[in-house]
Amino acid sequence: VLPGPRPSKIDSLVFASRPSTSFGSNDTQKLSDLRLFSTGGGSEVLEWDLQNGGIKCTVSSQGGAVWSLAVNPASTLLALGCEDGTIRILSLIDDSLTLERKFDRVKTRILSIAWGPPILKKPTKQKTADDEEESEDEDDEDIWADSWIVAGCYDSSIRKFNFETGRAVDRMTVDKAKGERTLVWAVGVFSDGTIVSGDSMGNVKFWDSKTSTQLQTFEAHGADVLCLTLGPEGKTVYTSGVDQKLCQFSLINVKSSSSSGASQKWAQTTSRRLHSHDVRAISVWPPYVPVKSKTFPKPAPQVPLLVSGGLDMSLLVCPCASDPESVALAPPSGTQPTFPESYVQRIPYSTGLSSAVQLAREARIIMNRNSSSLSFWKLKKIAIPGELGLLDLEMDEKDREASDWEKILDMELVTQTSLLASAISSNGEWVAASDLEEVKLWKLSYGETKVRPHRIPIEGLPSNSPHKGATASYFTSDNTKLVIGASMGSPLLHVVDLTDSSGVAKLLRTFEHHRQQEQSVLTGGSSKTFGSTITHLAGSQDGQWLASADSTHRIYVFNLDSVQVSFKIL
Repeated sequence: VLPGPRPSKIDSLVFASRPSTSFGSNDTQKLSDLRLFSTGGGSEVLEWDLQNGGIKCTVSSQGGAVWSLAVNPASTLLALGCEDGTIRILSLIDDSLTLERKFDRVKTRILSIAWGPPILKKPTKQKTADDEEESEDEDDEDIWADSWIVAGCYDSSIRKFNFETGRAVDRMTVDKAKGERTLVWAVGVFSDGTIVSGDSMGNVKFWDSKTSTQLQTFEAHGADVLCLTLGPEGKTVYTSGVDQKLCQFSLINVKSSSSSGASQKWAQTTSRRLHSHDVRAISVWPPYVPVKSKTFPKPAPQVPLLVSGGLDMSLLVCPCASDPESVALAPPSGTQPTFPESYVQRIPYSTGLSSAVQLAREARIIMNRNSSSLSFWKLKKIAIPGELGLLDLEMDEKDREASDWEKILDMELVTQTSLLASAISSNGEWVAASDLEEVKLWKLSYGETKVRPHRIPIEGLPSNSPHKGATASYFTSDNTKLVIGASMGSPLLHVVDLTDSSGVAKLLRTFEHHRQQEQSVLTGGSSKTFGSTITHLAGSQDGQWLASADSTHRIYVFNLDSVQVSFKIL
């Protein structure tokens, strides 16, 4: 989980491969091979640090709010659709994120954006005698160039821009109600140039990019189509939006009565309502590859997965093969991997590396962590069933629930990012919470009617870490020590003493064992070091032993009595 700055939101999210990274059809990209970009309704584009967490850098669009993002097939350029009607191009070469150029402005917002298929260009060099003697792979000399960009707009139109000139060369108009604008929320492009769009009238349309004419239209949704994605083989399209339906469109063969040959047309083949609220994003793995070449390797046949998410705060994952016989590896359940017949797996909203709910067993207190606040409930003692009176049995369910627990405290925190970790001691006296930049510690005092938190400073924590926050925290069972798993990407394990009578918590020792980093091999034989993150902390009942685990699957066991490491589990 990457903690974002507060207050903020994420409206667009896109991955890009590092241009220097090469991988085969049977390979899966590692996290170190990717770059992640997002926008949140403002004018800035954020690049996320996948190694250390947090934000790596930000770039202003210089054109108002950024409505959409799209990476070109070669992952060398990032296109921004802006509020002022301008498409801006950012360069991603050499791990950069810099403004390279901007297209001619149109008088409308650019709500959605997609790249057209790249064009193959051969080098125009004169052959010499030496060149004829050398045998070179023809594909190695291929040069791919971006051709055009399509944009869905705020004024009931879809515009096609020439990449070299930056000018709008064609305009396609969608249906609209009288006196109202139709918003084109989503667009996509196939390798043959076919454009697919989804708009605020619930229509899904297919267009011929060469003639800028409409090929087919489907009234597939009862409300706005907010997102669409292309199937990995280029024969399916998936759309969704406000009406919560996931619709599948398939390219089918149709016999023509006027000629002996057969033509292909799009047909709406499936419609499933799987979500309970608006669907904001859908994606398919493996992704659609517009061109098959060494530059753009096509993934090996496997069961493709459709992932969707929205306001119901859960991700849905289901197989979506267009042809079951083309799948090399079938699901172990034996069920059909096609979208109409597949089972759906629901992945609940993740609260981060650690649980958002903690229990103080001795004090019978439950603590819940939100993005910037902590809430506490007191659990009343459970009555013995044999001692329940008739009056208790006849209580309404709402009254019985109210008598079982009582909310005792709400803490609204001032944080720079969303909270990453929290912990409460077994006796309910100590509470720790952390965002990406700071670990905070409180001691709770319980009065007859109120619970008051008192901030306790922690002395001795290093101040030179890139991020001073914690990804995991834990109080020992004897309530005398706080263990902090700090700093994403370059983790440290801090043991803090809580027994000092001066009202200050003091650092006992810092362990650096989780900083032993892994090497990730990139292209050209080079390598780059990527660190780990402490994900889990657990202790023994007697408070003597502590186990810590990190994102590289290493586990260390520490003796807290001697404050030393005991052994490592690989």
